[in-house]
Amino acid sequence: MPARFESLVPVLLTLIEAAGGAAEVPRRLSDLGAWHRLWKAARGEVDSSRVGCLPEATATLIRAFECLLIPELLQTEDYARAVVTLGYWTRSERLRRVELHRRCRDILAPRGGPTVWAVLDEAVLRRPVGGAQVLRAQLEHLVEMSSWPNVVIQVLPFGASGHTPVGTSFTLLRFAGRALPDIVYLHQLNGTAYLNRPAELDLYRRAMDCLATQADSQDRSRARLMAAAAGL
Repeated sequence: MPARFESLVPVLLTLIEAAGGAAEVPRRLSDLGAWHRLWKAARGEVDSSRVGCLPEATATLIRAFECLLIPELLQTEDYARAVVTLGYWTRSERLRRVELHRRCRDILAPRGGPTVWAVLDEAVLRRPVGGAQVLRAQLEHLVEMSSWPNVVIQVLPFGASGHTPVGTSFTLLRFAGRALPDIVYLHQLNGTAYLNRPAELDLYRRAMDCLATQADSQDRSRARLMAAAAGL
């Protein structure tokens, strides 16, 4: 077997195993092509918007730090629409992004999908994206999701000492098996930047661990969410 095909075997086996058997091979082959686009996007060879929500859909653990907005997987549809209107996209691109959000949101379920562990800067709870009514519904949605067994939500309060100076929001994804390495992605105005070098991954893992340590516990975070919603 040519070397270029041998290198794909572990990845293919991992995808088949994650899917639940050989019956899913055709769809997983499609996923493999999407993963090829992901790594090309990581190298800047293709537009990162072509990747869609494949990374989240195939991840087993999603850890996110957000200092500006609610993480995409945790957004209500109204909040997501409001976020899209804040951007500099054309009308067709806005509609495409709203539809993409709708599909990505279905990845997460109370008893299914990946584990999501989000750390939110307290400022995110106060930023009135879409207005008070939209934000209140969004915060109430977070309170509900925080009771799911596969969702952890922590709030990094304004008074947290020794705030880790990460400077930007970021997401760390982990996948089943060893064939698919972890990745970090950063949303930017011109697309998404993907990081997968070991030194970069280690830096962001340590930053995420520090942020989670500095943030409130799950119970205190839930109380903050409820208080913020009640104040709107």
